[in-house]
Amino acid sequence: MKKIKDKALNRIGMILAIIGFVFGGFWAIYTYFYPEHTKSNIDEDLYGIWYSKYNYEISQGQFFVEGTTEYFKNNNFTFVGEISINADVDNMTFYTTYNVDATGTWSSTDESFITTIIDMRSFPIYIKYDNKEISIQLVEKISGKKFPSIDEYIPNGLSEEFFIKKLGSNEISIETDDIKGNTLSILMKKQKIRFQR
Repeated sequence: MKKIKDKALNRIGMILAIIGFVFGGFWAIYTYFYPEHTKSNIDEDLYGIWYSKYNYEISQGQFFVEGTTEYFKNNNFTFVGEISINADVDNMTFYTTYNVDATGTWSSTDESFITTIIDMRSFPIYIKYDNKEISIQLVEKISGKKFPSIDEYIPNGLSEEFFIKKLGSNEISIETDDIKGNTLSILMKKQKIRFQR
């Protein structure tokens, strides 16, 4: 059981590292060809709190995101939500959920907006194995290792570009690339309050 849990911890850490590396590489290439972004007329439409929930496939599992992002007039943003990772290890499925808070900056063009993470904090809530919830403290005690957090693998300064497909006062449809380079469609819905845990 200890070996399986060690494999699960290592798999989660590897998945987080790959996600950070891939998105960082995409951003490095993009900023080389498009070094400057000008103020656009979509800024006022983005101000406020937006809820989104989406997921995409990763190596041997899935990555789930749910939460709200608030875009401020000073081009800062805050994210409050949950991120979950579903990973298959030795024919067993491990499902790990984190509370996540992040802050950063954003800028826009006429067709897209770019977010850059300045600071992120993640706190593991629980891990499920075969639909049975296991406490994080027990996993750490058995494995003898600290449970990995998302912010250990996603570096500050990581940026991502979202292309606006449909812009409305209460809903915005956007697209970006997932970790495998596939198109990921996300629907953002206007909210009055931040994500509640």
